[in-house]
Amino acid sequence: ALVTGNFSTDPILDALLNCYYHIAKEQKLQIDLRFHLPTQISLSVDELTRILGNLLENAIEACDRLPEGEKGHILLTTYDTDGQWFLMVENTYDSIVYQKDHHLLSRKDSQNKRFGVGIESVREIVTCHGGKVDIMPMENTFRVGISIPIK
Repeated sequence: ALVTGNFSTDPILDALLNCYYHIAKEQKLQIDLRFHLPTQISLSVDELTRILGNLLENAIEACDRLPEGEKGHILLTTYDTDGQWFLMVENTYDSIVYQKDHHLLSRKDSQNKRFGVGIESVREIVTCHGGKVDIMPMENTFRVGISIPIK
């Protein structure tokens, strides 16, 4: 049976979050989505789906690369404070990161010459709204934080 959660007041965002939630569950990943959207955010639903889709896709792929027997975890959390909306996606990963000039390189490309298109797309959207993207690869956890001013 398909269990669906109401993560937001938008049916498109709910469908997207439910889709990734179920993909993660099918792959036996632990996933926790704590999503809240302030009404006065300047992002469109289209922009939000691109941001969430890219970040959750990357998180699931990173968990897929974990060595056999290691449990994958994904946490998506949002909150707003002092006129800023924060979104953070944290996931376990194999601690391998390819970077060039402070940009992540995609691991989908066997040559590792391509920048990660997804994360650059996220960066572009967030920057257009006066926000900022922080990418923090830590020992076993990969974290992407986004902050966007609330109008």
